[in-house]
Amino acid sequence: MLLKNNLSEVILQRLTKNSTYTNVGLLNGLAGESLYFFYRSYLFDEEASFEKAVAKLHKVIEAVENDFSHANFYNGIAGIGWMISHLNKEGIVEIDIEDFLDTSVDTFLYQQMISCLNKNLYDFFYGASGICYYFINRYATTENKILKENYKNYIIHFLFYMEYNGVNDSNGMHWKHNYYPFENDGISYQLSSQTNISAVIMILVEIISLHDFNPICIPLLEKSSNWLINSLENSQQVTIDQALSLWKASSVLHDRKLEEKSLELLKNITSSLNEESGISLFKYALIYKKIGQQKNHHFFTEKAKEYFKKAAILFANEDNTDLSIWKGNSGVGLADLTFSHDLNMEWTKCMLI
Repeated sequence: MLLKNNLSEVILQRLTKNSTYTNVGLLNGLAGESLYFFYRSYLFDEEASFEKAVAKLHKVIEAVENDFSHANFYNGIAGIGWMISHLNKEGIVEIDIEDFLDTSVDTFLYQQMISCLNKNLYDFFYGASGICYYFINRYATTENKILKENYKNYIIHFLFYMEYNGVNDSNGMHWKHNYYPFENDGISYQLSSQTNISAVIMILVEIISLHDFNPICIPLLEKSSNWLINSLENSQQVTIDQALSLWKASSVLHDRKLEEKSLELLKNITSSLNEESGISLFKYALIYKKIGQQKNHHFFTEKAKEYFKKAAILFANEDNTDLSIWKGNSGVGLADLTFSHDLNMEWTKCMLI
């Protein structure tokens, strides 16, 4: 079976033979394909891969310039903008993002973020958290003082809304929503629980990592983490995104007790994992690899290797024609580069891993 032994080449063949233009987003379409080819060209010094990456990115930019009605992270401008900023930060390519996404786009994204907050839609993929995530990345990377101040204000507004909209009870704080975009989605691995709490916690972790918003952000993270950990104590099923969000929170809060609980949850999940989807297993493998690296923890490192091998076998038997990062071949290709070719894991942040 070729895929088990030569996954990179199989992914390359699939992505070269086919391409999506209907969807141009980072996690659902052409921008994700472009990210894969940029990383492949960077690792292997492949001119052909670089040309494919640039060609796909040009189509993405053209589509955005013609219609930037989609603001969200999953298939809209926030995700595409994050990718371009990320490529610049990693030194993979130089693109003038401030020329491509000018202040009119920033204003549009800000207005859409506020609209989502007013609708109580906090989701990372389709809601306010994902748009704010783009502002977080731009705040951290731009050298333009005026833009930096704008992004700072946008992030502060996000935090103020979250504080105002938060529901406080004896367990801490959480957020209610009017509807949930993934109620009918069969993908088992989600970065938002039914309360959106996992993704919100992970966005708050990213904001705290900037250190400039801590007086507002730390209390929100403490209360939301307390709410989640208390809610899970009597839960029959803990999802990996919930445990991951708590582990990330423990790191920035320097909360040893929360860290111990979250690592215990992450370990327990491995004993009950019965996943038949190669795509989901690749994500599990990436999560455990990141934890194993940061904690120098043998258990998680070995679990990551185990899940990656199992995922490759499952993927070989799946008729997966999806080319995207979230559900298909671009994501698998990036995971393979990460495990097989010593690719750093910064790209996984587009999935909050």
